[in-house]
Amino acid sequence: MGRAKEFLSKKERIVYETHLHWILFLDSVMYFVIAILFSFVAHRIGGEYEKFIHYLSLPFWAYGGIKFLMEWVQHTSADFIITNTRVIIKVGVLKRSSLSIPLSKIESIEIDQTLIGQIFGFGSMHITGTGTATSKFEYITAPGTFRQKIQHATNLLENNQENQESSEAGEQEEFTEEPTTPKKTTTASSYRKRFKRR
Repeated sequence: MGRAKEFLSKKERIVYETHLHWILFLDSVMYFVIAILFSFVAHRIGGEYEKFIHYLSLPFWAYGGIKFLMEWVQHTSADFIITNTRVIIKVGVLKRSSLSIPLSKIESIEIDQTLIGQIFGFGSMHITGTGTATSKFEYITAPGTFRQKIQHATNLLENNQENQESSEAGEQEEFTEEPTTPKKTTTASSYRKRFKRR
């Protein structure tokens, strides 16, 4: 995970977090597979062409290694976090894309999953907030679960706000005093005046 946890407020707590799916590494793995096939063919053919075919595999090894390193940095630096008050998403390395939106401001969450995505458990997610453009994030692990956790956290936040408002209203009612009529008090001087008149 990235460094988004360092920017949480004191009253914030993480209720759910996920990460980019391992399918992100598919491109670099394909280059490694091609390089291995070149090496296998070179070993099978042998002779004077073996060294030449090995040289042909080097660009695939090099590009696959660079690609894998970039994908690994992208995977480890991504954040998909749900707190008790907001959603925080940060992806990308050179081109950083981030989203920090309160739960109460989320209008809709749409999920796109291909057949392969449904089988392996990844997909894209579109989040639209009040007065903001739609943000799209790809290769998220279990996007359906992420959406369910957002909805659950939103419901908890609304319930807490309602309970807080009702408790504050109850406290205000307790502190309001009803007007009372002053009672007549009989002092010792009034008794003396009565006895003198008698």
